[in-house]
Amino acid sequence: MRSCPACGTEYTDKAVVCSDCQASLVDGPAEATPDSSVEFVRWERVYGPPDQVAALMLQGVLEAEEIPVRVEASTMAAYGALRSSLKADSWGALLVPAERAEEATRLIEEYLQGIDADPPPSDDTDANA
Repeated sequence: MRSCPACGTEYTDKAVVCSDCQASLVDGPAEATPDSSVEFVRWERVYGPPDQVAALMLQGVLEAEEIPVRVEASTMAAYGALRSSLKADSWGALLVPAERAEEATRLIEEYLQGIDADPPPSDDTDANA
């Protein structure tokens, strides 16, 4: 038996992470204590990237500013673009701690605006001569 050191929930021996609080599980019973070293984070969705490449690029932008970020896919990799939920409107989601959501949203918007502002490179070699 394994259990969560943060909330005390018990799991089978094959489980690794608590599905409620994302804490790493420990062997044997554990009781939740107020002075637990596990820090709870409330994650907030800040962007729904169109594909995995965009998700990873934006993850890098946020991590460069030392904002923790989680990338969650809503598509099933083995089936190409098949969505794991019929309600999914994007490839997945970028999540950040709620207290950093406003800053992360601003950084993402600035980055995306910068991409849109840059003209595409020209393939016309005669124009440069």
